[in-house]
Amino acid sequence: MGQAHANQVWVPNPWYHSPPQRDPRTLEPIKLRLLACTIPQPLPHGATARTYPALSPQSPAIRIISRSFPWTLDINGPATCAAVFEGLYDMLQKPIADSEWGTICEESRCRTIMKAAKARTGTTDVDELKRIDWLGDMTAFKGLEKDSEFERKRLLPGTAPCPETWVVKWEAIMGK
Repeated sequence: MGQAHANQVWVPNPWYHSPPQRDPRTLEPIKLRLLACTIPQPLPHGATARTYPALSPQSPAIRIISRSFPWTLDINGPATCAAVFEGLYDMLQKPIADSEWGTICEESRCRTIMKAAKARTGTTDVDELKRIDWLGDMTAFKGLEKDSEFERKRLLPGTAPCPETWVVKWEAIMGK
């Protein structure tokens, strides 16, 4: 089993997050507070921040879950920093399905999603909800952490566990 950098917490690094960053809802430039540098300086010969392993030692697969949304992201193949960020981005750009919307009975959750969609689109008439809207204003990647108890509760019965399952953490974008 691999171990994360920074004592079981995997966080953004300045080489992958080169400014200016953009708010994923509005694509407006934002200021990003870097939490820690997880990539050694200097990089090993031939390595780039995008191709650097997300875990040390390298893992062939990683599963990402969240307390903030119901989806699971499985990354098979080299679990690189780029694969983690691109996988999360692609997953959150998908439209919210009718079945997902139907599971939301809580009025405050619906309001949060609609408010985020309106902020993302810059309009009051939203045609399509995206998974990123599910996060409300908590759209800044804060890092990954291990939580075996949550992992066990969150695993769908009949699904094979992944030894490298991590919980993604989000925070509100600074300055918003």
